[in-house]
Amino acid sequence: MGAKTVGVKRRRRGDPREITNCLLEHPDVAEAAALGVADDIYGEVPAAVVVIDAIPTNANGKSDRDALTALWARRTGRDRERGATAEA
Repeated sequence: MGAKTVGVKRRRRGDPREITNCLLEHPDVAEAAALGVADDIYGEVPAAVVVIDAIPTNANGKSDRDALTALWARRTGRDRERGATAEA
């Protein structure tokens, strides 16, 4: 699977790994992960900053993207696939 590029406004694009690496450069950040949210115009865009105690991992010790997506949806009330506020 190839890495998805996350689009941002002003036609600039950033790979989630680049965003993660940039966050990790800050001395107060121990762990970071970037995810994209579906957007009709830009494809996928970063949509929110969510601070958590620890990044969930899968059995292989890698970031669990599904768990991160679920956590982000609970914290923001948004649906990653639609990029819209989740209907209750």
